[in-house]
Amino acid sequence: MQTKSNVSAAVVVQMVLLGAIWGGAFTLIKVLVDDLSPIEIAVGRLLTGAVAVAVWLQLQGKLRVPSPALLAPVALLAVLDTVAPYALVGWAESHIDSGAAAVLISAMPLFTVAFAAALLPSERAGGTKVAGVGIGFAGVLVMVGSPRVFTDSTLAGQLAVVGAASSYALGALYARRLLTRIDAPNLVATKLALGAAIAAVAMAGRGQGAALFELSASHALALLTLGVVCTGVSFVMYFRVVAITGSVGGSTVTYIIPAFGLLFGALFLGETVEVRTIGGMALIAAGVATVMYLPHVEHAAVWRRLRPAPAAQEPCM
Repeated sequence: MQTKSNVSAAVVVQMVLLGAIWGGAFTLIKVLVDDLSPIEIAVGRLLTGAVAVAVWLQLQGKLRVPSPALLAPVALLAVLDTVAPYALVGWAESHIDSGAAAVLISAMPLFTVAFAAALLPSERAGGTKVAGVGIGFAGVLVMVGSPRVFTDSTLAGQLAVVGAASSYALGALYARRLLTRIDAPNLVATKLALGAAIAAVAMAGRGQGAALFELSASHALALLTLGVVCTGVSFVMYFRVVAITGSVGGSTVTYIIPAFGLLFGALFLGETVEVRTIGGMALIAAGVATVMYLPHVEHAAVWRRLRPAPAAQEPCM
């Protein structure tokens, strides 16, 4: 059945905000890599993000403890879209510019389309969505324009970010399934808390963690911002977008990240950004619009038939 996407302007605004927030995250990570190891950054941002979301939910009387049956699936999600990619990106940014990292993470929609086709029939993208993903990625390439942004980047650092992009893609697909069993804010709070615990065990095993208590005031503020805004708040927004647009649609937010990543890197870190960014962003906007608004095969009915149970949320304790 051909239909128009019912994605609202509010969703598009949230995606632009997410692009700005996550673009800024690369700058904050670049600031912190001289003081903290990748796993210490991951623990700091996951813990502060979990506390922020849990406090917000508690103040609204909406905080729920998931049933034990959900803990293992949410822990797997935490590894896929927080612990693994955070550690990879944190390590990569000690070897590459933040702008280069922001560009490379935009490979996520390509991985999402490929993984969806292989793993989830209900999430397979039609021709229009695939075309939109391709247009958006072309926009990223135009925006970069030359390998100059990668001049100071090592191959290992670049591959680490690509690995993070693939992990994020798997996480987006898995989160889509979990959102039929638990609401987005409580999923985020649980995921971040479990992710912080997993990362803390890894950190302790490496004999690290003391540096978290030795940060300057400005760097402590950077870590707090990274955790509360770029991790806690942003994931609540992102999972709500995924619930509406699907995994492929939601993943296109990563096409917006490079523009902000390059802009913030130029403004605050003295990194190079070229005029061609405007042309690239125009293509990115066209690609996202193609995915979101042009007529495409509507998968919602298929999703409803394939998912287990009638979308009832898992009972909470």
